[in-house]
This record gives sequence, structure tokens and C-alpha cells, in this order.
Amino acid sequence: PLAPPSEPSGVYGDGNTEDKITIYWLAPNDNGYPITRYIIESSNKLNPVWKIATREIPSSAVEVQNHLFKSVEVLGLKPNNLYKFRVRAINKLGVGRPSLPSADYRTSSSPPKRAPNDVGGGGGKVGDLSITWTPLPPEEQCANGIGYVVYWRVKGNPNSKWSKHVMTGQASEYYALSGLNYYTLYEVKVQAFNNEGLGPNSTISSIYSAEDLPRAVPIDVFADTYNATAIIVTWTPPVNDRPTMRGKILGYQINWENNDVEDPIRYSQSFYGEISEAIIIGLFPNGYYWVTVQVFNTAGLGPLSEKYLGSTGMDAPLNFPTEVTIYSKDSSSVAVKFRGIGFGIAESPVTGYKLCYQSVREVWNLENCKDIGFVESGVLDNLEKDVLYKLRVLAWSADGDGKKSEAIYFTLGGQIVFDPSSYSLLADSNRLSSSISILILCFLYIITWIY
Repeated sequence: PLAPPSEPSGVYGDGNTEDKITIYWLAPNDNGYPITRYIIESSNKLNPVWKIATREIPSSAVEVQNHLFKSVEVLGLKPNNLYKFRVRAINKLGVGRPSLPSADYRTSSSPPKRAPNDVGGGGGKVGDLSITWTPLPPEEQCANGIGYVVYWRVKGNPNSKWSKHVMTGQASEYYALSGLNYYTLYEVKVQAFNNEGLGPNSTISSIYSAEDLPRAVPIDVFADTYNATAIIVTWTPPVNDRPTMRGKILGYQINWENNDVEDPIRYSQSFYGEISEAIIIGLFPNGYYWVTVQVFNTAGLGPLSEKYLGSTGMDAPLNFPTEVTIYSKDSSSVAVKFRGIGFGIAESPVTGYKLCYQSVREVWNLENCKDIGFVESGVLDNLEKDVLYKLRVLAWSADGDGKKSEAIYFTLGGQIVFDPSSYSLLADSNRLSSSISILILCFLYIITWIY
């Protein structure tokens, strides 16, 4: 039957060098259509996956040996690698089955053909210059005895000569001692070698040696009340230069102790970035705290700043408004009245009140509140018809928002009695269900009966 060619046979190699070999084979049965092309596939013992080594060689370009064997030169092989080869034939009907694999053939050894990738580094312990790279994979080492030569010198110094260190084996990192040259810019490069010789140098990369502990100290430290449980700490950052910072500013650490207790515990929190203020939260109301600031880099913390005594504020209002009532005002607004609150000795004076409201279909967003000032009534306007709303009222002071009243439900018609668990909406509109309308009528009937 007509079909793609059968598998070639007798595959073998000869004349192998460090990067090429000549492959020979016997042509297969063409199965009814002339063979037009051949494909050579290779498999590397270190990476045993069959890959196309030579793509679709025209039959006319294949050399014929002794009127029997066909041959082609396979290029682009890697030195000191063990290869197998197989051949496929192609005709008009497609690609035929592969031949049986050849015997193993090792290419000749050579010095490394390429340099290590990803040369870089930096950081490490104080006094170190950390140099890193990606080592050559086994199939690219080209011979036995792999190793690496690491070079470094101070960048920008015309008198700086290349230092070097030879490392045998499959290494990927070297720590050179930079001594007093903390946070200094270096040029580095890496070269692979093996028993056959040296490979090419990598491109030159620029990296910094490890940082040293900062000598810089933040000044003008100040701590002020932020609210009842937080203070805001400010400072003037130190000069960000090499002699004082001995590296690059990574951030600041704020330390605090409670002045109101004996033998206080010292707490700390780190803040990253070149900043000049930070907020410490989770403190006790009406408390006094000693505060210090330290700058830090990758090597660690600098010296403590001078202490500053700051205080938290008083409690925000601990009670919530009561006797909240809502009634209709006009076609787009309602009026709200409530009984305000007093404040205790530990609370800061009430500054005003806020009305927090939204549709019952929405999740509470208590930041969406209307400040009505220091009065016990207010108006909510721009309301929508046939929408059920919920309202909570709170008092606020200089130390924050107080507790919130229980939820009250209303429409443009005024306050209603409402059980949130029985709430339902029409599937495709914002209109209230008939059950809510019945509740409104019941409420109006009760009010009429009372009065």
C-alpha cells in the first residue's frame, strides 16, 4: 500500500570532532512515492530527549557512499558529549518511522565555549564582596575538570587592578574580603575553565560590597498624639552619605516603652523606605510613652536617637446616641432626631455627630457618613424613592469616632419596623417587596392608634 517511507537502517557515525559528526545510513523502502527529504535526530546522554539535529535535508543534497550509504554532516554539537543519532525519511505522504538509534559517539573535548550567565552579587556580611553566577550545565562544560576564575576590582579607580580567585568544581558563589571597603562599587567578571583550557570571560557587572552598620542618628525626634491608642512619631532623617550611613537607607525602627509601668517592656516596629514619620498603634489611652528612632540598612541598626516622651489621647466616645427617630421631610429627604451623649473623665469632649446611612442592599461602609456638627438632628437628602435604607448614628471627638447606635431602617416615608432576615427584593428592580409595604402600613396604623 502507498504510505510514508519505511525506517532507514544501518545508521552509524564517523569523523566526529568537538562540534560535528558525519552520519551514514541506508535508504529505506519509499512505499510508492520517491523520498524527497531526510531528518536527522540526536539524543544527548546528559539530556536524553530526541531533538532534530538537521531539519529536512533534500534527498538531492545527501551524499551517496559506494552507491549504498547516504551521508550528511551534522553540525552544532557540543564538545565532550555522548550522542546517539537516528534518521527519518519523508515522501509525498508524510514522515516515516525513525530508524533504530546508532551507537554512542562522543564529541571531542575543548575549553568552555561560553561564559557563565547572570554574574552579579552584592550584600553579605560586613567586609564581604559576594560574587554570584549561574554555573555551566554539564552538557556545556566541554571537558572534565570544570572550574571558575573570579575577578574583581574597585570601579572608577584607575589604580585598581583585577584581583582573582580560582575555584575548582561546579561553584556558583565566591566571597571576597573587601576589608574597609564597605558599600563600595566593584566590577566583577567570571571565567569558566576545564582540563582543556580557559573559556571566554563574562561581561563585566557592577555590584556593591556589603554594607556596614550605620553611624547616622535621626535627630529632632518628636512624638504627638494621633488618637486614643496611637501616637505619630516624626524625625529629621540623617545625612544619606557613605561615611555616615555606610550603606543605603533601608528604613527606620521605632522603639517605645510605657512610662506608666515599672520595668516596662521595650517594643519595636520597623518601617521601610526613606521616610520621616510613622504611626505607632495599639497603645493604651491616656498613656505616656518614651520613644526612640534608629535608622537601618542591610547590615543592621544604627545608634539610638535621643528619647522623647509622647502621649496617647483620651478615649473616643464610649456611648452612642439613643432615641433615634426618622420622619419624612419632603420628596427626596428625611429628618433625623436623636438624644446626644455626655462624656466621662477618660473620654475627650464630643466634637459632633455623624449620620452613617446606605441602602440595605449594600454592605456597611461606616466611612460614608455625614457630619452634622454638634447638634442632635440632621437631614438626609437626595434619597431615592422605593429604596429601603439603614442608619447608624455616632458621636465623634478629637480622638476618633465613638460607638455607633443600633441600625434603624427607613424609606422616604420615614422610619419603619423591619426584620433584616425577612428582607427580599424583586428580582429585576430596586423596588421593595410587598412584605415591606405591609410592615409600613402596620407601623402607620400603630402610630395612628397611639395618637
